[in-house]
Amino acid sequence: MRRTPLSHTLRLLVLFSSLAAGILAGILASVLLLTAPARAYPADTTGYAIVLTSRNGTTFSYGSDNPMMDATLTYPQSAPAPNPNQFFIVVEGQKFADSVGPIGNTLHVFARIPQFPPGQHTAIATYYDAASQTTVQSNPLVFTILRAAPSMDCAAGAFALPGQALTVTMSFENPPVPVDFQDGTYTITFTGPTSLSFANLVPNANDAVTVTAPTPVGVYKLSCHFSGTTDFAPNNAQNTITVSKEHALGSEQLYTNPTTLAPHQSLTFYVVLHAAPGLPTPTGTILIRLGPHYSNSLPIRADGTVLITFQPVPSLGGATQVQISYFGDPYYATAYTTFPLTNPPIPGSGSGGGPASTPNPTHQPTGTPAASPTTTPAGGSVALASTPPATTNATAPTHRPTSNSGIPLPVLLLLLTLTVLGAGAGGARFLLARRRTALTRTPTGS
Repeated sequence: MRRTPLSHTLRLLVLFSSLAAGILAGILASVLLLTAPARAYPADTTGYAIVLTSRNGTTFSYGSDNPMMDATLTYPQSAPAPNPNQFFIVVEGQKFADSVGPIGNTLHVFARIPQFPPGQHTAIATYYDAASQTTVQSNPLVFTILRAAPSMDCAAGAFALPGQALTVTMSFENPPVPVDFQDGTYTITFTGPTSLSFANLVPNANDAVTVTAPTPVGVYKLSCHFSGTTDFAPNNAQNTITVSKEHALGSEQLYTNPTTLAPHQSLTFYVVLHAAPGLPTPTGTILIRLGPHYSNSLPIRADGTVLITFQPVPSLGGATQVQISYFGDPYYATAYTTFPLTNPPIPGSGSGGGPASTPNPTHQPTGTPAASPTTTPAGGSVALASTPPATTNATAPTHRPTSNSGIPLPVLLLLLTLTVLGAGAGGARFLLARRRTALTRTPTGS
C-alpha cells in the first residue's frame, strides 16, 4: 500500500504527543517534589547530655521509702528548646515524671519512683527528639530495695499446762505493707527445764501456729523465728511462758502497820503466801492495790513472804479493801485475794516496825521498784498483764514522607506519570482512527 503524506503526518503527530506526555509528566513530578514536605534527616546531637542523680541515696526499705530522682538535660544554645513531654526517668520499662521544666539552658525532670519489689533495679533518664528521631540517654543509676523487717511479736499466753496444745500467735508492729506471712513458715522453740522445738510450721489465716507445751514444769523462754518471704526478711521474737500444774494456793495472810490503813503516814505491808499440802513454797510476784494506788510487781522471797513500805499518800481515794494479786508459778495458778483496811499487826514488830525475822522491815529487795505507790490517773485503770506483748531505650519510629492523601509519594508520582502517558497515547490513537475513517469513507454521490 502506498504511503501518503497524510499518513506520515499522523505518525509524526503520535510521536510528538508521546514526547509531550513525557515532558508533561516530568514537569508534574518536579512540581510535586518541590511542593512535597521536606524529609527529616538525623540532626547533630553533639552537645546533648543527661545526668541522673538520686536525692535520697540508693538503698531503700520495701514499703517504707520511695527513691526520689532528678535528671538534667543539657543542650546547645543554638538548638531549639526540647519538648518537656519527651523527657522521662525510666525504670524497667515504666516512665516517670512528676515535674518537668526548664532551668536556664537545661531541662529538668523530677520523679518519685513508686514501690518496686525487693532487689536491684536500674533507672535511666531518656529524652526523645522527634525532629531528629534521636534518643539521648543518661548514666544508669542502680538502686536496691531491701526486704521489709518490721518488729515482730509472738505470744501463747502466760501459763500452760504440761503437754497442753498451745496456739502461738504472731504479729508485726506497723508493717509498711501487709505481711505476706502465709508465704513463709515459723519455728517455735521452748528453752527452760528442757528444750523443745517445732520447725517449718505453716501459719493459718490469723498468722498463728499450734504446738505442744513442754512436759516438765517451769518458766520457759518462747522463741519464734519467721523464715521470711520475697518481700519480708526473716525475723525473730521472744516471750516467756510458765508451764504450771496450776494448783490453788494454800492460803494468804496480810499484816499491816498501822493496823488500820490511813492517809498521811507510811504504810507497811507484810504478805504471807502458804504452800498447798505436799507442794513447794509459792514463788513469783504479787501486786498490791489500795483504791487508786497500786504497786509494781513485787518478788516473793524464798520463804513465801513480801515486806514492803510505801510513802504516805494524800488520800485512800475511797478504798474499802486491799487487793493482793498473785501471778502464779510452775505449781500454782494465779490468785486474787482481798483484805479489809484493818488487819493484824506485823508479827514481832512490837510497835508495828516489822517481824522479828526481818533485820530491816523497810528494806526493799534488790530489783524491786520504788516503794512509793503509783497514783492511777483520774478515770483510768491499770492493766495487770503478766506477759508483755511479746531500662528501656526509646526507639525512633521509621516512616516515609507521604502526600496529603496518605499515598506514599513515589507511588503517587508513578501513577501520575502513567496516567499522563496513557492519556496522551490514547488521544493520539483516537485522532489517527478518526482520520483513517475519513480517508476510507466514500463521498456522497461519487
